[in-house]
Amino acid sequence: MFDFPYFWIGLIILTIPTLSFLLKFHLFISKFIKICAYFFCLATLNEFTALTLGHWKFTSPAYVGRMSFFGFIIPFEEFFFYFIIMSLAVMSYFEFFFDDRK
Repeated sequence: MFDFPYFWIGLIILTIPTLSFLLKFHLFISKFIKICAYFFCLATLNEFTALTLGHWKFTSPAYVGRMSFFGFIIPFEEFFFYFIIMSLAVMSYFEFFFDDRK
């Protein structure tokens, strides 16, 4: 069960609270999708630039799966949590704890 720590941490800290927030406050979904699309592009550029320049590599076997994009191998968790869920989670936490939820 604990062979994939990045997956479990992302699931518990990011995905579950984000989905709970969006299910309760469903009016935020359209607003969040637009912002998520922007950050998806930004995260993709950041990831591929860093991989091209050799800033980091994914050599550990402790990933759920691997995906190939433009000749680069990235973990599924990196794609799912960093590219998609992270921006949604930050916006959900901000709206819930600091903003007026409107």
